[in-house]
Amino acid sequence: MIILMLSCKEDFADENPTTANQLSTRNARVSATLSHPGRTLAANCFQCHGTNGNGLEHLAGKNASEIIEELTKMKTKNPRAEIMNLHAKAYTTEEIKLIADYFSQQ
Repeated sequence: MIILMLSCKEDFADENPTTANQLSTRNARVSATLSHPGRTLAANCFQCHGTNGNGLEHLAGKNASEIIEELTKMKTKNPRAEIMNLHAKAYTTEEIKLIADYFSQQ
């Protein structure tokens, strides 16, 4: 999909500079989102919380420190009580920080 968009940018560059600039800006945002180191870890969350955190229990744009605090608390609870406790236990502190940073930037 990105390759197609990049080729479209070249097609519009001479005809409509505004459209080319808009495509360039969008391509940069898509590239930054896909290359974020927490995205792969956060992909496990997409099933319930939606792609990029736009689903149940909306995570997109949420404060990273709040996400870190919530996941850290969940790690200490009984993993059989709720599915999120089990998920939280699976991540290291550094991985939780990467996930939280990713969602906070969405």
